[in-house]
Amino acid sequence: MYFKPSAGIFVGGLATSFGGTLLILMAANSSGEDTGFMALAGVMAAIAGIIMLCIGAARALRIIDALPAAFRNLDRAQASQQQAPAPQQSMGSQPPGYPQQGYIQPPVQ
Repeated sequence: MYFKPSAGIFVGGLATSFGGTLLILMAANSSGEDTGFMALAGVMAAIAGIIMLCIGAARALRIIDALPAAFRNLDRAQASQQQAPAPQQSMGSQPPGYPQQGYIQPPVQ
C-alpha cells in the first residue's frame, strides 16, 4: 500500500495559516486603500492553510492507523524465518582438534 507524504503539506499549511493571520493583522493595523484587499487575501490564505493542515493530519493519521497491520506482517515474516531450519555444518573428514573449513590460521612469526 502506498501512502502520500504528509509532513510537507502539514508544514506548508502551518506556514500558510500563520502568513494569512499575519496579513490580516497587518491589514487591521494599517490605514489605506488596499487594506480590504490585504485582509481578504489574508483570510483566503488562512483558510487555505487550515485546509492544508487538515489534509496533512488526515494523511498522517492514515499512516498511523496502518502501522499495526505492518507490524503484524513483520511479526509473521520474523516467525517464518525463525521456524526455517538452520543449515547443518559438518566437520567434514578432518579429525577432531584441527580447524574447520573456512578457518584462516594466523601466520607464524
